[in-house]
Amino acid sequence: MRESVSAGKAEERGTGKLRFAVALLIAAASVSSALIGWRASEYSGRASDLDQRGLEETRERQQILAGLEAFVVGDLRLLGSYQEHVKASVVLERRASRAANRSVANALDARAREEEDAAESIRRSFWSQQKGILVEEKNGDVRYDRARAFEALKAEDIALPDLHPDEAFASARVTREQAVNLVGIAALVVASLIFFTLARFGRAGTNSLFAGAGGLLLVTGLTLFVWIGP
Repeated sequence: MRESVSAGKAEERGTGKLRFAVALLIAAASVSSALIGWRASEYSGRASDLDQRGLEETRERQQILAGLEAFVVGDLRLLGSYQEHVKASVVLERRASRAANRSVANALDARAREEEDAAESIRRSFWSQQKGILVEEKNGDVRYDRARAFEALKAEDIALPDLHPDEAFASARVTREQAVNLVGIAALVVASLIFFTLARFGRAGTNSLFAGAGGLLLVTGLTLFVWIGP
């Protein structure tokens, strides 16, 4: 009789210790799930900020590129007048070289210089002054390298090098993946709470199994949390 009473008391003490330990584990799991959830929301907010920054930089970059394209179009509008003056200068020089009369040759040469000056004045109005964009042939034909002009204007712009929308979007994707992973880890920890609750209020004999399952989920969740990076 005494032995059965002693065994009952020992079992009761063991159950009491288990329930106390489970209570501590419930507290730890509750705090951990709250912490992990907070970190997940923080990562999610950071991802949203990165997406917003990417959108703003994309919009700003598009505006800058549209402006540079407008500059190139403006250059193309000047190209016709520039071509006329260059062509006229070449024609007048040829006529001056073939003129038999000296005074006529000088007059034609003077007019050729005037056309050259007019062409040079227009050339200075082009947005891009990089060499190789405007190419003059011997016969007076002028070629304008539109792609090269656009790239030259891009290289000269001081704002474009600071705009990296693709990098912002890539960082947002990585950060959002981290948030999703943290939500999954938080779910594991919450699941451990369910098992700890069953262990605390369940029947004797099964509570240790529930406690073990909850402990395994909690340890797994915390290990993953540390591995991903708090």
